[in-house]
Amino acid sequence: MENNLLLDLQSTYRANNLTETAVLQVMSDILSTLDSGELAVLMLIDLSAAFDTVNHVTLLQWLRSEEVL
Repeated sequence: MENNLLLDLQSTYRANNLTETAVLQVMSDILSTLDSGELAVLMLIDLSAAFDTVNHVTLLQWLRSEEVL
């Protein structure tokens, strides 16, 4: 990427990186951790529906008032 905004392990918005690539990386990391005798914890949170409950007009007003935008 031109501005180097993506993390090295980020799969989204990169050519030839699929969901399967990300899943395989997570599985590999977990298995490597367990093989080394350490504890591995995976927490998954689905926030996809949470954004739909936000009043976008109110959110934008708040962000502008906080000078975030």
